[in-house]
Amino acid sequence: MNYNHYEFCEEMARRLRAVGHTDKRQRFFKASGGEWFADLEDRLSAVSGTVLIGVDTGETDTRGFGAEGLEDSNKFFIILAQSTDNDHPDTVHAAQQACRLLAKAVRNVLIRRYPMEMSRSSSIFAVGPIADNFHGVALEFSMVAYDDYAPDETLFMPVEGV
Repeated sequence: MNYNHYEFCEEMARRLRAVGHTDKRQRFFKASGGEWFADLEDRLSAVSGTVLIGVDTGETDTRGFGAEGLEDSNKFFIILAQSTDNDHPDTVHAAQQACRLLAKAVRNVLIRRYPMEMSRSSSIFAVGPIADNFHGVALEFSMVAYDDYAPDETLFMPVEGV
């Protein structure tokens, strides 16, 4: 699999007009499996507007014990969220609608760029609040990689007498 999740997410954050990530205007953030939002609180506190958060869950499901090898399905999320106003609940709905449109555009780029690696299904669902009232959507998808059955022998200690 030649997919690099964080590189792809940063590229999308730079290319999406609504996000507009630059080196000076940080709007792209990384998160890993169990940390989803915990570490983002401080980093998002000084940000407003639309952000993109790349989440590498570290989760892999394995299928296909056929002759060709193992099919590993690696799970990822891309979160698009906007800052909202506590005093105006309609801003939450507007943020989710705007971010859903962006998430679908990103999903379409994934499908076109990685037609053989991207799994045939994805889902988009509402998220929030994140940090200081960011609301939006998460795009959940999997990338498929094919692994050989043979274990990497360098990872094992030799066994005496065998």
